[in-house]
Amino acid sequence: MDKIILKNKTEFEVAEGASLGNIQIQSKDFDGIKAITDAFTADNLAEVAFTHNDEVSGKYTDLKCDGFTYAPNTDEAGKEDGTYTVTIRLRTKTEMEKAEQTA
Repeated sequence: MDKIILKNKTEFEVAEGASLGNIQIQSKDFDGIKAITDAFTADNLAEVAFTHNDEVSGKYTDLKCDGFTYAPNTDEAGKEDGTYTVTIRLRTKTEMEKAEQTA
């Protein structure tokens, strides 16, 4: 199982093969989308870790969110099942963004 752990220790299960620019998290319902996106604050992105089977597979600092998208999931019959996939795009801050942060 793969997870992302934010600075405040909030954890989310992520789809296998996640990368900074393509992190997919499942939401049980529409209201869960807001809880997921609200967790990705600038402060929480100051330190981020990815784990695979409870072993740290990557650590990052000074990340910035480049946006979110979400899409409804469907069952075998192609009918929406009430769950959603939230895709988060992160990237490392540029040197200019880091300098602005300390100014």
